[in-house]
Formats: sequence, C-alpha cells, structure tokens
Amino acid sequence: MRALMFFAVLLLALAACAPAPPVGASGSGFDPGQLAKTDIDRVADAYRREIFASLRLLAEKLYRRNPREWRKGETAGVDAALARMFDPAANWRFAEFDGRYGTDALQLAFRDDYRGDRVLALIGGLGGDDADRVQ
Repeated sequence: MRALMFFAVLLLALAACAPAPPVGASGSGFDPGQLAKTDIDRVADAYRREIFASLRLLAEKLYRRNPREWRKGETAGVDAALARMFDPAANWRFAEFDGRYGTDALQLAFRDDYRGDRVLALIGGLGGDDADRVQ
C-alpha cells in the first residue's frame, strides 16, 4: 500500500513538472486540419494571420483618423466598415473598384480622381492578391 501511495505521489509530481501548452493553443493539442500540413505551411499560416491582424489594425487607425472615408462606403461605423472589408466572402473584390483587385485596387487609393473609400482601396489592395484565391 505504501509503495502504491509513493508511486501516486511520484506521478503527480512528474505531471506538475510537465510544460504548459503555449498561450492560444487548443485544449486537446490535436488539430486534424494540421495533419497534411508541413512545418513550412504552418509557419506561413501563422505569418498570414499576423499580417491580416496588422492590416486590420492599420485600417482601423486610418478610419479613426479619416472618418469621412468609411462614410463613403455608406456603413454605419468603423466596425461595420472593417467587417465589410475583412469579410471572407468578398475575397477583397468590391464593386467600387470596378473589377480591380490586388495592386490595381491599391493604386486607386492614390489617384486624385478617385472618389471612393481610399482606406478600403489601400487595405483591399494590400490584402488581396492578383491570383484567384479564396481566403
């Protein structure tokens, strides 16, 4: 009985020394979507998430500094404009770009004759690419 008690205490002590999962990690530690991905793919996904989080932050700051821009899109506020901008269904293609996307949309933000939402054009151009892809 004493040996069993000692063994139980030893197991508890060893379990307490196990490293904690990283912040933001899933509870189970297993994600079936990661099975077919290589390490490079996982790193690329992490960088992509970071880039789009930074683009969202930049868009929010630009809208707060230039509220007339989000009003051009006829949205109810900054949050609605950001939700529209980062909607995966839009795939960075917006009607006011007249069929332009990627770098072509980005250039709209700097044209003198462009009357649309310049923040949307800038971030939409940076976030979108010239290849047909789904986010």
